[in-house]
Amino acid sequence: MMRLVRTVALGALVLGLTAPTASADDTSADLFKQKWAMCHGAKGAGKGKVRALSSAEVQQQSDADWKTAIEKGVKNDQGTMAGYAGKLTPEQIDGLVKYMRSLKK
Repeated sequence: MMRLVRTVALGALVLGLTAPTASADDTSADLFKQKWAMCHGAKGAGKGKVRALSSAEVQQQSDADWKTAIEKGVKNDQGTMAGYAGKLTPEQIDGLVKYMRSLKK
């Protein structure tokens, strides 16, 4: 019986060490695709009146500005974006900012 327990425990340990895990970049890309790509486009190029996240003007904004926009949302003459404060962790928001920075032209 002890041998079976050890074998199962060792197997679980090996599986845990070898199971693929998603990187933070993959998770951020997936989150962007789920929440922002429908309006900002898959590559951040914008759609219609929605600003291009990849534009030089938007890319010049600080990370703090981007975090505030994600947390509190944005409302301007181009439209409204809901805020995600309390819905996303600080780590998710940081990952999104990093991912969105990678979309620059």
